[in-house]
Amino acid sequence: MHVIAYASCMLDRAQCNYHTTEKELFVVVFALEKFKSYLFGTNVIVFTYHAALRYLLKKKRSLNQGVENYVVDHLSRLRTKDIQTETIRETFLDK
Repeated sequence: MHVIAYASCMLDRAQCNYHTTEKELFVVVFALEKFKSYLFGTNVIVFTYHAALRYLLKKKRSLNQGVENYVVDHLSRLRTKDIQTETIRETFLDK
């Protein structure tokens, strides 16, 4: 493996406000779009040292189904008329 080209991009005002992980992903997408004519039909390996991206790639399936995530499942099944609005209490119960 060896470097065949370099590319750079100036971030606009909105892109400067991106979180570090979003900037890292933006760079990957930018590079793949810029060199897509060279990369089309080949296997591409992206090397990065960003810990957050490595975590996202290695992360196992999260609890995204309602029946497995009990809190979200319960909240999603509440009907608006079942929710009772109360005044905010400044003290907590001992229970």
